[in-house]
Amino acid sequence: MRKLTKPLAVGLLSTALTSGVALATPLSVTWDPGATTPALNGSSFTQNNQFIADYGTATVNAKTGAFTDSGYLVITQFNSGAGATGVGSNYSLFYTYNASGMFTYNGAPGFSLAANTATPDVANFSNASFNFYGNATSNAKLGIAPPSASGSMPSAPTGSILLASSTTFYSGTGSITPASSSLAASAGVVTNFVPNSSESGFFVTPVESGYAMGIYWNSAFTNTPGEQSATYDSTTNDFIVTTNGGGGQADFVPEPTSLALLGSGLLGLGFVLRRQRRA
Repeated sequence: MRKLTKPLAVGLLSTALTSGVALATPLSVTWDPGATTPALNGSSFTQNNQFIADYGTATVNAKTGAFTDSGYLVITQFNSGAGATGVGSNYSLFYTYNASGMFTYNGAPGFSLAANTATPDVANFSNASFNFYGNATSNAKLGIAPPSASGSMPSAPTGSILLASSTTFYSGTGSITPASSSLAASAGVVTNFVPNSSESGFFVTPVESGYAMGIYWNSAFTNTPGEQSATYDSTTNDFIVTTNGGGGQADFVPEPTSLALLGSGLLGLGFVLRRQRRA
């Protein structure tokens, strides 16, 4: 039985560009849904781009800057030509995630709606983890929605097959700054990626131990009513932010662990807070 232990990282493309990280050529990976136990209703395919919908809940304290962020990232499709027949309709692939850390504003702990391009809210992650699942039902029937509260790894729907998980958190940063019609949120966190040995047949290539992969989220988000919402608790000074189906794209690229980036459900956080600022 082959052992697959690969550092996995994901993050907004804007994070890579603003930090000066050069993006490598997207890495093609081959997965075989039919090799899981029980088998998912799909054949082997090779892809280098994922489209993912985010269902997340984040709690951010305006005074201390402490945040927790939890939710689901559901794969909706892959790049044209991947041949991933049935993904999203015959079976599902998705991630659950949990993260925590601290925001600073103007060099001090806290979270401010007065943040701007010159002085953004900056996030430093203290922890982040994920699980990667397959499920024999369609995305529409998964019933996935933003968790009622953040701070713990969400449960997977009944019948889900654990395909991979993270065991080690390395580092993570992010920021929130205004854009033309909403706030721009970017986040980068580095973890490892450890396939479940019982489902090793799913991961066809690459098979090299220790191979690094980066996933860069690069789609624009819009402030569509119903996708993001935020409430503020004046008693606790907490913003409770939910993202209900906001999406992005992800590219696998070989990247050294020190440069790899991993994005999570903070996607969409800033876009909601822009609405709060206008209010």
